[in-house]
Amino acid sequence: MTGTITETNTNTNTGTKNDLFLIRHGHTEGTSQKIFYGSTDLALTTDGAREIRELRDQGIYPSADHACLYTTGMLRTEQTFRLIFGDQPHGTIPELREINMGELEMAPLEKVMEHEPSRRWFNGETDRFDFPGGDSTETFTRRILKGSDKLMGIMKNAPGRDTILVCHGGVISALMELYFSGIRNNTWKWLPEPGHGYEISFRDLAPVDFTRI
Repeated sequence: MTGTITETNTNTNTGTKNDLFLIRHGHTEGTSQKIFYGSTDLALTTDGAREIRELRDQGIYPSADHACLYTTGMLRTEQTFRLIFGDQPHGTIPELREINMGELEMAPLEKVMEHEPSRRWFNGETDRFDFPGGDSTETFTRRILKGSDKLMGIMKNAPGRDTILVCHGGVISALMELYFSGIRNNTWKWLPEPGHGYEISFRDLAPVDFTRI
């Protein structure tokens, strides 16, 4: 693992330690072609799968040994998981699936920019969104909180063990905003590149620092 600790709590040497790894899936048709999507169950592209294998061979990912392993159950997260960790048994946390873009699912960026509320969110002018027929800030946040509660329950029941979740860019951004609310980053500042993510250290289920993967 390599990276830079950006936020550190001074009381990191006491309490039960758990590390949570959030890994974004590899490139899909959507990420490669700048198509707006979230709930559409896209597969990895050939190049996306190759990039994940290259990152795996570089040794950037954590070991699955003795770790609690999860995906969101979507095809792109399952494929990414298998490329990194093979056929390891794992669970799913569907609450941590990507934002549902509703009527803007699979829309090109040009069309998204024609929808003023989405344009403002996409450009980082506001942290609120409300996609017609899809998620709003409120519905997505409620779902993320439920998913985070599940992660906390997993770590509580497995003290000292790593938890690894292969999930989505928007979800990772939302979780980082939740866990490190004292850092004034907008959603896009937290967004990792496909195949990358964060290692978050918890003490007694409280997040104390993180490292970029």
